[in-house]
Amino acid sequence: LGGDRAMWDDRPSRTEKRRTLVLAMTCLALELLATPFRPGIVLGQSMAPTFHSGQVFLSSPVDDPSSLRQGDVVLVTVSGQVLLKRIHAVAGEKFWAIAPEDKALGQLDRILSPSELLALRQAAVCPNDLKDVVRVTVPEGCVFLLGDSPDNSLDSRHFGPVAASDVRGRVVVAHLFSLWADGSSSGSTALAREPLR
Repeated sequence: LGGDRAMWDDRPSRTEKRRTLVLAMTCLALELLATPFRPGIVLGQSMAPTFHSGQVFLSSPVDDPSSLRQGDVVLVTVSGQVLLKRIHAVAGEKFWAIAPEDKALGQLDRILSPSELLALRQAAVCPNDLKDVVRVTVPEGCVFLLGDSPDNSLDSRHFGPVAASDVRGRVVVAHLFSLWADGSSSGSTALAREPLR
């Protein structure tokens, strides 16, 4: 009986358990706040099929804009809005695109792959047939951004290259979980909202 009593006295009280739990939760919260990774929520389908509305991802800050590479998925501030886009080209890189004369200066219809460019050149009867085809060079200190779903994306084809310093983060984990699965947008806040056209 005396041994049982001694064991009972060594057990932590409910108050001590609560204090320990609160301390552990506080330490966990402080650790999460100190980590460079930040969660974000996708709103819109401009990055489908890779990202869908309601998908939660993790991003890390970009301390050195020169570390950005083609193919990186980034969060970027454009006209006060944060967008989720993929880097198509970085400073100094060149690519071909279609820029019809009826479009505003600098706006592009479509980015051409090397095979598409070759097919257009082979199909052209005279040089005038290629007057809408332009070679684009990304200016120094900038990146050219595209959405993975071009038909649903407002990107650098519309607003031009973006300063690399406007890139807020790089996606490091594309899909943690989804908040909703039906494609409807039931949340009012997000890190990456596709702007209304």
